[in-house]
Amino acid sequence: MTTSRHDYVAKTTPKRYKIVPASHMHVHSAPFEKQTMNKLSYSCPNMASFEPARSCKPLREYERPEIPMQSETTTKLSYGPICPPPKEDVPWARRACYQPPDVPMDNETTYKKSFMPGCANERAKMVLPYNNLSVAAGSGFESKTVYKESYHSATCGERPPPIRPTAHLRVPNQKLEDDTVYKTSFATHCHTERPAPILPRPAPLIGDGPMQEMTTQRHDFVCKGQAKRDPIVPQGSLAMPTGRVESATVNRLTYTANKENMIPTKSCKPIVTYKRPEEPMESDTTQKLSYMPVCPPPKEHYPWAQRARYQPPNLPMDSVTVQKYSYAPPGQYIEEPCSSSMVCCQSCNPAAVNCCASVDTACNGGFYPIF
Repeated sequence: MTTSRHDYVAKTTPKRYKIVPASHMHVHSAPFEKQTMNKLSYSCPNMASFEPARSCKPLREYERPEIPMQSETTTKLSYGPICPPPKEDVPWARRACYQPPDVPMDNETTYKKSFMPGCANERAKMVLPYNNLSVAAGSGFESKTVYKESYHSATCGERPPPIRPTAHLRVPNQKLEDDTVYKTSFATHCHTERPAPILPRPAPLIGDGPMQEMTTQRHDFVCKGQAKRDPIVPQGSLAMPTGRVESATVNRLTYTANKENMIPTKSCKPIVTYKRPEEPMESDTTQKLSYMPVCPPPKEHYPWAQRARYQPPNLPMDSVTVQKYSYAPPGQYIEEPCSSSMVCCQSCNPAAVNCCASVDTACNGGFYPIF
């Protein structure tokens, strides 16, 4: 007995029958009649004396010819057989046949050499996780749930009475008043007759008597009982001559064949020939007379605008660069003493700046690397 079963008991109210509306299709108890509209309209013919209509389609049957077909066709007669020449033996174009190897294939593959076979040991057993959620059977934990501890049952086992809402709509026992707001506002007229409607005058186009059989179509187009006249075939404009065609055509009559004694007509076109002028052509043209030549003035000499020419340096370029000072070549440096005629840099004051500026270049290269 759970809390849900204790609080919600089964209802003993009888189930009412469902209300099914009446259908508009009524089923008859009697069987259907065999005489349908189709059977009455199209009766079954008597198959014993029934002859189907003969088809007008021509019958196409194959008849095998008695004379055999000729084997000499146009292609065979036009193109005679050509025997191909024997194939020459070309030594350099021969293909070597496949020969299986006599030595057996090596069983040691790259896979076998790379991966050594393991030992045939037994598979390790699985380590199952420890189940720490097991509950003993007689501990009484099954009857104490959160729902039971939170909601306690009532003291008595009966179901409490339901709280029903109060109905605020009440139906009166007396009869409703007939005087409504509409009737009170709009009073009725007693003993009044309804006016007759004013209908339009009918104007029928069809007469009252019977319709005439002679219509305009029958009067204009009467039945013609005359015989069919012959068709009017137009006469062709091209007629075939019965006699021989004349050889004297328009071309032959226009252009005679005697070309030896024919004098051609002299052309009226003038003969164009070049005649060289005797006098020389004038050198004074309109262009030269219109635009006289302008002589440019002599170019002035500007000392400040003169560009100095390049002069190569007299002193040699210094070979000691930043690259050589920064990255010394491998080896050791040996200090050489200066000559007696030169002043050594060691006699200068160490605090002086550029003390060796006045020293000759012979003392500059005092250190030489030894490789």
